[in-house]
Amino acid sequence: MNVTVAESGAILEYLCDELGPTHLLPSKSTHLETHLLYKQWLYWQVSAQGPMLGQSMYTCTSRASRSRRASAMTSPRNASTRKDSVRQRCLQMIDDQLRAAGGPFMFGGEVSVVDVACFAYAASAFWAGVDVSGMKGLGKWLEMLHERPAFKVGLGIRFEMPAFFGPPW
Repeated sequence: MNVTVAESGAILEYLCDELGPTHLLPSKSTHLETHLLYKQWLYWQVSAQGPMLGQSMYTCTSRASRSRRASAMTSPRNASTRKDSVRQRCLQMIDDQLRAAGGPFMFGGEVSVVDVACFAYAASAFWAGVDVSGMKGLGKWLEMLHERPAFKVGLGIRFEMPAFFGPPW
């Protein structure tokens, strides 16, 4: 069957449904609480982390000229104080979750759909003007995911703005 699916969260859910229950998204019939926790985080990513960091990346890169890019990253004119604190908080929540789960992934020992969903925007923190140097768990997580073979394949696919999805993270 040929289907078209749009929006990142819907695409990830569709892929998980097609794969069947795995560590990416546990079965709701046998692991309901875990299944719902993963979905809660997936919906958080598409409603909070993605939009907040995406808006910040736009503000910090697309609207700033190349000569002003460095100063635009830290300029208070580019985002309200609220947006600054929310985008920082989004990444801090991931760092906190990694610590709570004991890592190396967001829910412990195996990569999940949530790790996949949160990775791209977390890896782009620099381009959103967010300093994550104090978030040690997040830094280790990003380094580890960048080295996973499947992530390397995905990161190797050409697209218009490759600088958004790479070091420095």
